[in-house]
Amino acid sequence: MSHSYRISVPINIALSDTFREKIKSYKIDFTLLEILPKDTMLEMLKSKLLSKGFKETEKGLETSDYLGDTATFNLDTMQLNVTLNLSKNHDIYLLDDSNSDKMLESIISNCIKSEVPLPVDISRNLGKEYAKRITKVAIESKKIINNALKEIYKEAVIIKAKELGNLVNISESESGGNYRVHIEIQN
Repeated sequence: MSHSYRISVPINIALSDTFREKIKSYKIDFTLLEILPKDTMLEMLKSKLLSKGFKETEKGLETSDYLGDTATFNLDTMQLNVTLNLSKNHDIYLLDDSNSDKMLESIISNCIKSEVPLPVDISRNLGKEYAKRITKVAIESKKIINNALKEIYKEAVIIKAKELGNLVNISESESGGNYRVHIEIQN
């Protein structure tokens, strides 16, 4: 009688600096509508993002997840920089039914020096894992920033309308991805 076993082999791989730099960050640009003076709009946005969980750091307004991946929003450039918390080493687990010894030997010999690229299948899998992480942080952060922008635009439009005359009515609507604020002013 023969038995088949699935073997799981833990391996610690040193990631090259080049590999880590290629996959560790992503940038998203935002546009700020200057309904009110730019400084006022930026202060409103800063206040709104701080109230939504961002923390003020020397790099900008920052939020992070449980893995230490961060999203940093720079008010001066209106740019969000998402950065993964990648250590120099990464633990992976290989599953193989047949020749795990040969695979293990090959991986170790290829990865002893951090300058040597990872084997294609491992590199691809790590790339997919990191792409999922960076996408998740980017999407969550982008939603928060877009929501904050929507809220400050509404506040700014109301302030601007009050400067123009007596505010009679305000209504909001959302359809097809468009958000509208309708304001009636009486002179």
